[in-house]
Amino acid sequence: MKRLILFVLAWFALFGPNSAFALSPPVGWTAAGEHRAVLDAAHPEKGEILEFQLRNTKGLPEEIVAALLKKGIAIERFSIEPNGHINLVGPERLGRARLDLSKSGVATWWAVLASKNEVAKLDPDAILLALVPSPAGVNWGAKEVLGAGRDGTPWGEVDALNDPKTGGWGTKGSQSPWIQDAGIIGQWECSVALRGVNTRLRFYFENNGGLRVQAMVKEKERVTEGKWASRDGLMRMDIDDGGANLPYMVTDQTLSVPYAGARLILYRQ
Repeated sequence: MKRLILFVLAWFALFGPNSAFALSPPVGWTAAGEHRAVLDAAHPEKGEILEFQLRNTKGLPEEIVAALLKKGIAIERFSIEPNGHINLVGPERLGRARLDLSKSGVATWWAVLASKNEVAKLDPDAILLALVPSPAGVNWGAKEVLGAGRDGTPWGEVDALNDPKTGGWGTKGSQSPWIQDAGIIGQWECSVALRGVNTRLRFYFENNGGLRVQAMVKEKERVTEGKWASRDGLMRMDIDDGGANLPYMVTDQTLSVPYAGARLILYRQ
């Protein structure tokens, strides 16, 4: 009887469901199967994560290209970034892939893909880093800054894909400088549930790059100060709960921008 129980447990461990081998989507992404996640289930072209666990492989970029092709995703060419990530260029989508060899005998690949019109809204390197298991000894809640590219642009320049000077792939050699968008300068307010707590936010965007955020919760006030800048439809807020490469939209009366994990709709005051 003991032998039978041990056999059943061993079989289940080898062939039964194993959450350790299932993709854990980053915050804001939705699982669409055991090894796939999407940013928007109705529009997968906005962002898709695919996980592959390959055995008896050498961890070469050609292996992730072949695995994607089996899923019907053609990759025309690839290149290797200085950080080891693989740039993937397809006829309709761009991607970035990362290899993890921490599991014995298994090469785990993660690929982040998006259409050419949507890639500028994502930071693929940060997404790939979020998928890697935390090393032993790292405690949740500790602050860690993820290094961006030389100019803060996560993706290669799409217009360079057909430029023979870059071999069909490259990064922007020159970009618009970080400035203060005149349409943003001023005072903005909104009410939003941050981490489940109703919060009144007031943003002061100064024309010299200064930023002040006033948060009010149950008559308690907290004010933080930092810097801000914008370019090409992206904003960076060097302040607590801010971030870099934040896509924003501004009109005469509204400003939409991510902050503290939420998409804010601010109103001009």
